[in-house]
Amino acid sequence: ILQSFVPGAFGPGAYASDLVASIYYATDMGASITSNSWGGTYDSLIESAFEYADLHGVLSIAAAGNEPTGAPSYPGALGSVIGVAATDDRDQPANFSSYYPEIDVAAPGRAILSTVYPQAPILFYCGNTTVDSYYTECSGTSMATPHVAGLAGLLKSRNINITNGQMKTVLRAAVDPIVNAPAGQYYGTGRVNAHAALQMVSPDGNPDIPVATLHHGLAQSPVSGTITLTGTASGPYTLEYGIGNYPTQWITLTNGTAAVTNGPLGTLNTLNVVDGF
Repeated sequence: ILQSFVPGAFGPGAYASDLVASIYYATDMGASITSNSWGGTYDSLIESAFEYADLHGVLSIAAAGNEPTGAPSYPGALGSVIGVAATDDRDQPANFSSYYPEIDVAAPGRAILSTVYPQAPILFYCGNTTVDSYYTECSGTSMATPHVAGLAGLLKSRNINITNGQMKTVLRAAVDPIVNAPAGQYYGTGRVNAHAALQMVSPDGNPDIPVATLHHGLAQSPVSGTITLTGTASGPYTLEYGIGNYPTQWITLTNGTAAVTNGPLGTLNTLNVVDGF
């Protein structure tokens, strides 16, 4: 376990240069997974640092943010990062959690028991039950994020050969449905399920896990005409779409026979899309 401390990270006092240095430090020290319970506005230097980490096989996991709006928070909204929203003990969206299309998954984030250093600044804004000087209950996407980082660690411990891309696929796929998510609010593919995730990873050899990532941000702006959908997929693959944030039925767009890396996966003619997409 490697700790990379950033001065001022408990509040608005952190400098982007310190955050960037922390990401590069963790990467160069050989970290496999990083848990990032911080966020703010977009910064190109921070994005470059996380892309560097991703290129070097580091799985970066970050809090989606605690503003219950659709405005992205970074680094959670970056394409190279697994963004984590928060749910409550009933698998419903936590009422403080941010929601936006770039979020990958959700995890429990309400009233989570955690260790805490006495008089640490986190006690100031945790706002929940303090058990004693060393344990407290906190709520936030910062509490949800370590659940996902811990699950990623379990996947890595089950098979050391699992790749960054394969872990992303497993985390997004091995989920339980989010209950009562309001229309238009997206909290990722679902709440992570550790048991289901481990069942997807063989303990020996190179895990045969397909990789799938859609890069084209359809939900970010209205689109019209025929558009090209780009991304990465192991071959063969099927490209489908569904209605709403959490579709129950899927419509096939195309079937690909060969693997694609950061390239065109298929096309979508918006004139042929059913109402409600």
